[in-house]
Amino acid sequence: MKKTLIGGCVSLLALSLLSGGVSAATLLTGAEIQALLAGKTVAGIAGENIPFTKTYRADGTFTLQVENGEPRNGTWRVNGDQYCQIRIEIEECYSVEKDGDTYRMLYDGDQVHTTFNLQ
Repeated sequence: MKKTLIGGCVSLLALSLLSGGVSAATLLTGAEIQALLAGKTVAGIAGENIPFTKTYRADGTFTLQVENGEPRNGTWRVNGDQYCQIRIEIEECYSVEKDGDTYRMLYDGDQVHTTFNLQ
């Protein structure tokens, strides 16, 4: 009986690990992205491990502060189920994934552009 219980627990643990662990990341909808970002400040890591903070205003503008850099301004919006931003006249759009308290902006389906948390 004891062997069967332990074997069953080990099987469940292995299945959980193979399927991506207990908590699986989920993609946010457009409404969830809007609610997440409007009026909020996030802190995270972008590009090649560059720390940043970014404040999203409800009017569709943002201020990006990269460590040791000048603040940069831009605009943002939600288009369908993607977050889009315009900086230096270039629009970039990303899916937003939630994994626990951590969020990731993704391009090309699963490539991580930015990882962040709410402040």
